[in-house]
Amino acid sequence: MFFIYAWWGFEMQKEYWLDCWHRGQIGFDQAYPNAYMIKYFPQLGLLPNATVFVPLCGKSIDMLWLMQQGYQVVGVELSRVAGEAFFKSHQLPFEQVYQYGMTILKGEHIQIYIGDFFQLPAEAIKHIDALYDRAALIALPKELRRTYVSYLKSFLPRQIPALVIVLTYPQPSMQGPPFSVEEAEIHQLFKPCPIEKWHDAPAKSLPIHLTEKGLLKATNQVYYINFIP
Repeated sequence: MFFIYAWWGFEMQKEYWLDCWHRGQIGFDQAYPNAYMIKYFPQLGLLPNATVFVPLCGKSIDMLWLMQQGYQVVGVELSRVAGEAFFKSHQLPFEQVYQYGMTILKGEHIQIYIGDFFQLPAEAIKHIDALYDRAALIALPKELRRTYVSYLKSFLPRQIPALVIVLTYPQPSMQGPPFSVEEAEIHQLFKPCPIEKWHDAPAKSLPIHLTEKGLLKATNQVYYINFIP
């Protein structure tokens, strides 16, 4: 019953995000690379040309920063509008291919799979070396976060480092997304993976799209997770 409910919940989530991109209601999209990523990602100690997996990637400028550091990027994004917007907004050439049952937008040092994250085949990311999650976990309601992490564990090829950035706040103060993800839930979701909290501090300012939804204060947290499939 849980998985039926989770599947239905994700179907509703899919409609929400597709509508956001169709209408251009993307206040969540940031104009600059995430400051915590810039500070903490190098501490993962990846080798040059390592492949970084970015789930539910949108058109995040974080991917461009990762590419500029010499990494290969593999993203998965539900909305084709978002995927194409990444390449067009940065004037990056790309081609469209079809593989593993999904459309892939491929450019130099990056490929974005277009479609349902929960239909992404293991073959698509069997060579990844790290996971970067700034927007996936907090985009999903509580009942789907467990399914999301379980699915990740099911197809990750081996033990890899992960940088996970979340937002915490009193959930009744705002209707997500983004949703508040507390430290206790992080440990519950990713156990038995070793977890280190690298940052925990109140947000100095909040994006206008969140304050318009009623959020007055929140805390940013950054976790290093030694992700064990």
